[in-house]
Amino acid sequence: MRRKKRRRIIICHQVRFLTCVYEKKEEAKNNHMSPEEFMKQVETDAKERTEQRIERQKIADKYRAIGQKAYENKEYEKALVEYDKAIEEVRDQPILYTSRAQTLLRLGLYDQVLPDSDKALRLDKDNLYAHLYKAHAMHCMGDEIEAEAYIEELKAKYPNSVNIIDNYAAHFEE
Repeated sequence: MRRKKRRRIIICHQVRFLTCVYEKKEEAKNNHMSPEEFMKQVETDAKERTEQRIERQKIADKYRAIGQKAYENKEYEKALVEYDKAIEEVRDQPILYTSRAQTLLRLGLYDQVLPDSDKALRLDKDNLYAHLYKAHAMHCMGDEIEAEAYIEELKAKYPNSVNIIDNYAAHFEE
């Protein structure tokens, strides 16, 4: 299953790239661009996208740092706003979703924790904190039996982290 998903992602990226190349090729025909100029333009576009990605990552890191500081100061609403801004910049960082899920737990917005935990787990299936926040939210929403079963699954899946899991689960009531 994982291999199929990875193949789909790779194929999707290849299709996007080929679509972009095809569009550039058509544009080159219409503009009478030489093949050398066309390839140079494709390289320039790739470089620009990379630079834009790096810049967005820097901006997201700044928002995340502000969010962490706000969280540490128990300013959860402010932290939530900053994590939202970071996710707007970069949507493929599991740490942003787990940080926001943790903040949502503190705010008592349990139903919103589940989508963030699930997104973090789609990006990193072994993100233990995303699993723990998900179990915590289930417990707080009244699904104690399901949360306990989920915790037991986590213990089986992560035998080296049983102490962390038990310690976290012991504080579900807080």
